[in-house]
Amino acid sequence: MPTSKPFPSQKPNGFTLIEMLVVLSILSLAAVLFIGSTSGGNGIETRTVTQNLKQKIVQTRQRAVDRSIAQAVELEGADIKFTPVIGASENLIFYADGSSNGGVYKSQKRTIMTVRWLDGAVTK
Repeated sequence: MPTSKPFPSQKPNGFTLIEMLVVLSILSLAAVLFIGSTSGGNGIETRTVTQNLKQKIVQTRQRAVDRSIAQAVELEGADIKFTPVIGASENLIFYADGSSNGGVYKSQKRTIMTVRWLDGAVTK
């Protein structure tokens, strides 16, 4: 009497669940990295511009208080637009008491920082 194996040995057709999960996780990681690198500019460059602008704002406010005369923060060559809260100036203006005309700095329709008019404090 011939002995037969309970399950015939066959080559597996297709992928296992583990293989599919590994491939999907690699593809999703690659997609996140690609989307992050192409979404509206370089993140490091934007952070640097923002930090430099914030430093310039703080220095200008301090200079206005020290000299007791109004000082303006002027933007040079940046793709940042300033919209004042008070007045129609194109620049942020600090007064001798530390207050300002206040406003919002935007880059590509995204708010990067806000300056309060009352005390000139910079907020996100």
